[in-house]
Amino acid sequence: MSKAVESRAAMKAFRKPGNFLREVTQELKKVKWPSWTDVKQLTVVVLVTLIAVSLYVAVLELVIGTLFRTIGIFR
Repeated sequence: MSKAVESRAAMKAFRKPGNFLREVTQELKKVKWPSWTDVKQLTVVVLVTLIAVSLYVAVLELVIGTLFRTIGIFR
């Protein structure tokens, strides 16, 4: 899409906010929202992944810090 067309569409949206909000509402009705069970399961996946990556980074930092202190780079 050309910049001129995008610009006209943006200006049209600002001129008629009622139409824009109506169209947004229509589009949101088409969205397939996840069930509460899906939300809970995906939240658990995200938290477990976050904890795993945090532990990995912490162990890596501990190993590298110990190595550097052993060879005398940081004291």
